[in-house]
Amino acid sequence: DYHVDLRIQRNGELLVTERITYDFGAAERHGIFRDLPARVRYDADNDRVYRLAVLGVHGSSGSPDQYQLENEGPVLRVRIGDPDQTITGRHVYTIDYRVRGALDGFEDHDELYWFAVGVHWPVPIQRASATVTAPAAISHLACNAGPSGLPRPCTSSAVDGAKAFFTATDLGSYEGLAVGVGFPTGVVPMSRPLLEERGWHLASAFSATPWTLGAA
Repeated sequence: DYHVDLRIQRNGELLVTERITYDFGAAERHGIFRDLPARVRYDADNDRVYRLAVLGVHGSSGSPDQYQLENEGPVLRVRIGDPDQTITGRHVYTIDYRVRGALDGFEDHDELYWFAVGVHWPVPIQRASATVTAPAAISHLACNAGPSGLPRPCTSSAVDGAKAFFTATDLGSYEGLAVGVGFPTGVVPMSRPLLEERGWHLASAFSATPWTLGAA
């Protein structure tokens, strides 16, 4: 089970809480890691940059929740678990983080389109869900699920004023969930992507997209 709560702030920042319920079965593992996209290709000359700040990680009872942050090229990796302890069975991890530069602005609306669950999880996800809270009434919705390049409509999408709800069930290995909402312009001061001119470096030698970098 994978739930993501997205809250668009009036200053244009995005607050994210992810609750990941992972069943390791009998396999002995230290924990999980979550790759957050920090830089993606925007056009021929520029990269889009997401300013990320991890606010905290919490585990359920018996789940080691110490974490380390590692810059891995275009992603910020959150490595969760105890390197000196292995675990089995069912564990729940909650990750809180903040994002700057997640919104897009258009003439008639502002928009958040976010890859809540990426396509790099090698295990099936029985239920993926997301909620989005906007600072004003939501005007339109978008939701796609499935593998990269072959998305399908979500199981359900609904809106109630400034809050939207999305679900997708029975995601297979390497299938994800992407959600989007639109709301009136002028509500937030910063609704444009943060761009940096791309110079050659190791990270830019590889093609990266938000869909492929959503999770690992």
